[in-house]
Amino acid sequence: MNEVETKEIPFYGDTLLGVKDEDGEVWLAIRSTCIQLGFNERRARAQREKIQADKVLSKGGRNFGLLTAGGKQETFCLHETYVPLWLAKITLTKKMEEDIPNVVEKLERYQLEARDVLHREMYGTEEQKEKLHNNLGLQGEIIQLKDAVDSVTEQLKDQTERLDLVMDNMTIDTKKQSRIQKAAKERVSELLGGAHSGLYKAKGALYFANLWHQFREQFECGTYKDLSPNDFDDAMSFIQSWTYVER
Repeated sequence: MNEVETKEIPFYGDTLLGVKDEDGEVWLAIRSTCIQLGFNERRARAQREKIQADKVLSKGGRNFGLLTAGGKQETFCLHETYVPLWLAKITLTKKMEEDIPNVVEKLERYQLEARDVLHREMYGTEEQKEKLHNNLGLQGEIIQLKDAVDSVTEQLKDQTERLDLVMDNMTIDTKKQSRIQKAAKERVSELLGGAHSGLYKAKGALYFANLWHQFREQFECGTYKDLSPNDFDDAMSFIQSWTYVER
């Protein structure tokens, strides 16, 4: 096994065991790192296995023969350039938060800082953003997506205009006609003291004529039966607040 030397690496108040190989490259011993962070043996072993199974992280792994209290042992290490990615990919579970809150706090802080660094490096400027999108083959897809959204928006706009046109040419159904008529009777009756009052019998026809005249002028229709469905709610409000106007 090639000669190596160990190196201490500070990490949020902890000292992690690093290994410098014959070429001067620095590696991090995974088991001892996990133990230093606060993981138990089971979780440390699980992290090593995840690294070895990961398509990207496994490319940065290597075994070294290191001298320990029990003699020279094979130690799995990760190249320093892969360490930030490994730490950022550790899933912080609810169980971990309950069992090892101090470790979770450190890793969460690190992952948030890593997020900010990555964002600055990849999305800090429009040029960086464009470069990243090009490298990922996203630029064309983004443009296509925008074109698709614009196309759908235009289609919706066209359909809305057509619907408005159809609605403008439609008239209210018989049920709404009945509601209009009922509202008019109730309003005139209210203004004249009730449908059985002498005033209602004397001036009811005049009030109805006045109401429907104002109604036709307000909604530009021949009769209330020609009212557009779009105007129904406004028409009901108009009738309910209508007052007699001398002509």
